[in-house]
Amino acid sequence: RAIDTAEPAVDWILRQYAARLDLATAAGKRNFTTAALGVIRLLGDPVEQEYYLTRTAELAQTSIETVRTKFAGGKTREKPLKPVAQSAQTANNDAYVKEDNALALACCDLHCRDMLRHIDATHWHEASRRALALYLQSHDELIQVTPKELQEYDIYVKIVLLRAEERYGVWSGEDRQLAMRQLLQQIEHEHAKQTQDRLLAQLRDAEAAGDESAAERLRTALNNIIKEKVRGKR
Repeated sequence: RAIDTAEPAVDWILRQYAARLDLATAAGKRNFTTAALGVIRLLGDPVEQEYYLTRTAELAQTSIETVRTKFAGGKTREKPLKPVAQSAQTANNDAYVKEDNALALACCDLHCRDMLRHIDATHWHEASRRALALYLQSHDELIQVTPKELQEYDIYVKIVLLRAEERYGVWSGEDRQLAMRQLLQQIEHEHAKQTQDRLLAQLRDAEAAGDESAAERLRTALNNIIKEKVRGKR
């Protein structure tokens, strides 16, 4: 199966909530907007939040003013993320989707869970993903509800569990494991590239400052990354 990363994660999760609830009823609208706003609060960029507030109002067929009022009055246990530039958010979106998909697979397939154990926790973006990855790496049971150890990230875990059920629940074990291998390879490649870019920037600074000791250390680190890439292609 091809891994679909074209649809942003938030669009996907809102669509899933909308499909599961009866938006023709007051209760359905209430439950949908509550769930949707919980997801939107996880976003760090105010422009992105505004976009999804409008999208939530459209799906619920209610006014944007009503949705904004509910959003302003709600609370979440997760600390809001610092605002980031829209360009940075866009650049990271694909990496986030890959990580979410890999964690979803590890939630619903123990063979995928074993594969996850080979990935260092530092590879994951943001605290919620790192916390879920560490939990999965240290536990062997499948999870269907948020474990007590992850209650701080309850909304994010619920998103991943819903993705696991809706996207991967009907896949064969072979398909899930193939997808997991592809995702982890992509995640490792992207992490190595980010590390390489960071080291190159530091190397330029060290060379400009005439700090040969630091420059030599950075060259060694870069060479090690290149060697790892070569080994990975064999």
